[in-house]
Amino acid sequence: QNPDYNEMLIRDHDIDIIAMSRAWICDSEYGKKLYEDRADDINPCIRCNKCHVPNDSDKFRAMCSINPRISREDKLERIGEPAGAPKKVAIVGGGPAGMKAAITAAQRGHAVTLYEAEDRLGGQLFHADYPKFKWPLADFRDWLIRQTYKNGVTVQLNTRATRELLEGKGYEVVIVAIGPDFVRPPLAGAERCRRAIDVYGHEQEIAQNVVIVGGGETATETGMYLADCGHNVTMMTRQGMLCADAPHAHFVVMQRDYYLAQPNFSRIRWVQKYIAIEDGGVRYIDQDGQEQFVPADEVIVAGEAKAKPRDAMAFYSPDWHVHFIGDCHRAGDLHKAIVDGWAVALQF
Repeated sequence: QNPDYNEMLIRDHDIDIIAMSRAWICDSEYGKKLYEDRADDINPCIRCNKCHVPNDSDKFRAMCSINPRISREDKLERIGEPAGAPKKVAIVGGGPAGMKAAITAAQRGHAVTLYEAEDRLGGQLFHADYPKFKWPLADFRDWLIRQTYKNGVTVQLNTRATRELLEGKGYEVVIVAIGPDFVRPPLAGAERCRRAIDVYGHEQEIAQNVVIVGGGETATETGMYLADCGHNVTMMTRQGMLCADAPHAHFVVMQRDYYLAQPNFSRIRWVQKYIAIEDGGVRYIDQDGQEQFVPADEVIVAGEAKAKPRDAMAFYSPDWHVHFIGDCHRAGDLHKAIVDGWAVALQF
């Protein structure tokens, strides 16, 4: 995908020819951007494989997680109306949805200021710096950050925006992308546990023998990462497989091959019921209806991402048009965040 890397391979005579498929699906202007010396603008494929399979209710339309124009070519004339008079736009939240909205609005000629409470852009994609297998997401996050600045967006870091902060600045549009809350499961003892999202950057604080309650993609990748870090990890899930919510085109198989090769990674499947998280482990009912106890030095729970409409609605004002995007509106994945940010910026 990286044109500089491809040039190096050819220059060093390691290869004679390069063939690409997904690279041109996620960016149909790949070649055009190279000819125009705009390699930095090429969309970085994240290898999600959504372009390989039917998606949602349309069985004949493949998607791209990071380029919302792909598969919508027949609709672009209707949804991509020319921008009106330049507007002053505020975006609250510097995750992928907020950055995509900022980039798109700036490219359409609007004056955009993005407010981010943390000292960095990226939102939840900060975790991509940690597991070695998440490098495509890290590349995409860094590309979004570069594009945000390159397109002239004014970025205010370490600034927790409020309606009062935005008032009096002449904003005509406010886009709220403040992300979700991560809630612990309704399980006795869960309130004392670290959430999966809290693992990254705190690996040295985590005990050696870990049980992770939850078997979705986030929980499983957190377990794989901790196993890579040398922890002994036991995953617990009600389902018969881990990562059931992940894309099934190659991805689940690759995940399984990866964690099965880790000797310090194990699974407890078909859990009928979690009874409680206790000191020293988790008590549960197994697939045969028998009460069991799995010991652990520390228990980590996979926190559900939950929208926070009340916090988002706090930005409502009759002084501007307000839009809600990303997980604060409806919890989803990276694909939804990017589509949300792109689509809302086409509306003005």
